[in-house]
This record gives sequence, C-alpha cells and structure tokens, in this order.
Amino acid sequence: MKTGDRVMSLPAIKEIVPNGSLGTVQEAYPDGWGIVKFDDGTKLLIRLNGNFEVVKE
Repeated sequence: MKTGDRVMSLPAIKEIVPNGSLGTVQEAYPDGWGIVKFDDGTKLLIRLNGNFEVVKE
C-alpha cells in the first residue's frame, strides 16, 4: 500500500473500527505501518498489511 490509496478495513481490526470502514492512507512507512484517515474523521497509526485491502472506487 502507498500514500493516497483508498482502503477498506478487514475483520482483524473490527474492535477498533467497524469491518468494511473506508479510509485513505495518509502516510505509508517502509516497515509496513502507516497512518489511515477514515471517512468518519478517525486517524490511526496501524500496520497496513493484513488489516486493510486496497479498493477501487
């Protein structure tokens, strides 16, 4: 994943945000972590791989 990608959350993080929540990768780091800003305004620093999938809108 890279900065600017639209992503959807996967069930692995459903305790943090509802499954299927949409957001945008604000920053992506080489170690697989990044900052995601969800459409509801929530921002998270979280591991990107395994927790999100890229969506095409």
